[in-house]
Amino acid sequence: MDATLQVGARGKLNIRWHKLVKSLLVAIGLLYLAGCSSSSSSVHQNVNEVEAAKTRVSLGLTYLKNGNYTQAKANLDKALKFAPGLVDTHFALAYYYQSVDEPRLAEQYYQQALRLDDENADLLNSYGAFLCTQGSYALAERYLLQAINSQQYAHTAGSYENLAICSQAQAKISQAIDYLKTALSHEPGRVKSAFLLLEMTVSAQRWQDAKDALQRFEKLAPVSARSLEYAIAIEQGLGNQDVANGYRDMLQQLYPQYEPSRLIDVAEETSKGIENATTMNNGELEKPALSDRIHVVQPGENLYRISLKYNVRMQRLIEWNGLSTNSQIKVGTRLIVSDPNAK
Repeated sequence: MDATLQVGARGKLNIRWHKLVKSLLVAIGLLYLAGCSSSSSSVHQNVNEVEAAKTRVSLGLTYLKNGNYTQAKANLDKALKFAPGLVDTHFALAYYYQSVDEPRLAEQYYQQALRLDDENADLLNSYGAFLCTQGSYALAERYLLQAINSQQYAHTAGSYENLAICSQAQAKISQAIDYLKTALSHEPGRVKSAFLLLEMTVSAQRWQDAKDALQRFEKLAPVSARSLEYAIAIEQGLGNQDVANGYRDMLQQLYPQYEPSRLIDVAEETSKGIENATTMNNGELEKPALSDRIHVVQPGENLYRISLKYNVRMQRLIEWNGLSTNSQIKVGTRLIVSDPNAK
């Protein structure tokens, strides 16, 4: 989401700056012809300030992308000084504060940017995505849909993808899947949406939909260990064990060091009609070992990926671990991944 916001914001800002500078230059020419030299000088000064702000915003976002937060903030502050009424400066500052996990300040700058331009579709999309990260789902959906309904908006697929991620955060997987399908209808080559659709359909154990999603994804991206693991799980879920074995052989040959997740076992259990990965011991269900019930968060993981790995609903993970819906889990956190009340 963040990368899209940054690139999208910068690209859109440049377009608006060019239009603004062009209009101001026209004004300068008219004033010159009318002999208004003092007014012309003032307009020239405004043009220079806008150009200076434009340069500083561009530098600030570049520094931010490279992880140099000090220089990013310094340049964005200068941009604000040069052109305090420029919507793009407030937009960039909102993104900066969002990036450094200062949601209160990010909210302030988003609101100021919207006061300056409440029809900016890129701004509406980014603010909607921000609200989703803060757990304000209804309001987030409102702004994202407003962006989608804007005229001449070029990033409709991205907004539908944001709506899908927001629905996923609420455990509304069916709605999220529908949003991803809409995103791909607007932009069939969108790899991220295709991969998210594959993940979500597998997580929901909608095996035929997952197979269709895998075929779509394979047209956009090369074969990987993860895609082969999904293929194994899907074929096992559909009851096609011979086909699944073929994919398993391919996975072992191409990626001999790869360690599959529990996803494959879950799919195999599903195909056999087994609801729980437990075994019988003297006629009683055996409780999973403690080591099987605790997961230590690894780099790059989030609640959704962990829920997929252990085949549990994300909302269950939130409840079992006393988290809030918008909790950010840190590397090294120990999470309960099976029902702590199970006997």
